[in-house]
Amino acid sequence: ARTVKLPDGRLIVNPGSVGWPAFDHDKPYEHLIESGSPDARYSIIHMNDTNSQVENICVNYDWKLAAMVAKNNGFDHWGKWLLTGFAR
Repeated sequence: ARTVKLPDGRLIVNPGSVGWPAFDHDKPYEHLIESGSPDARYSIIHMNDTNSQVENICVNYDWKLAAMVAKNNGFDHWGKWLLTGFAR
């Protein structure tokens, strides 16, 4: 998860992925995304008139089962991504 506040006050929040912790692909160009953890992630932004607060939440789920289902369906690379949070 990453939160960045820009100099103009805008807030950029990237919690990661809800259940897709790693990915690599070559289209439209080669790219790699890795969270380094199999947990699902999301963020809640609490805002009022004067400030904002970001709550990054990590959700434990049965990623071993999800990886096994992916591998049993012929997606070995998805299984690795789901199990480890790493694509390479």
